[in-house]
Amino acid sequence: TTNCLLAADHTESPSEVIAQACIRCGHCAEACPASLLPQQLYWYARAKDYEQLAAHHLPDCIECGACAYVCPSDIPLVQYYRAAKGEIRLM
Repeated sequence: TTNCLLAADHTESPSEVIAQACIRCGHCAEACPASLLPQQLYWYARAKDYEQLAAHHLPDCIECGACAYVCPSDIPLVQYYRAAKGEIRLM
């Protein structure tokens, strides 16, 4: 649930950070408070492999952002997870 909605136009939005390729460092897994495998969830979310996302417990992700924060490649991991959760809900 949300209690606030920010409606910024393109001049107020932060500039887009260009993500690099995943270097498979594992920092995201170390940072995850839910003991998930963010790297695997990322690959499955990109591939839209909903079966594997369920098998790797995507619904257990609390979307805290710790994985994305420590990612040296600046991959917006939580954005991928949110999108995948939304697509799963629509199925």
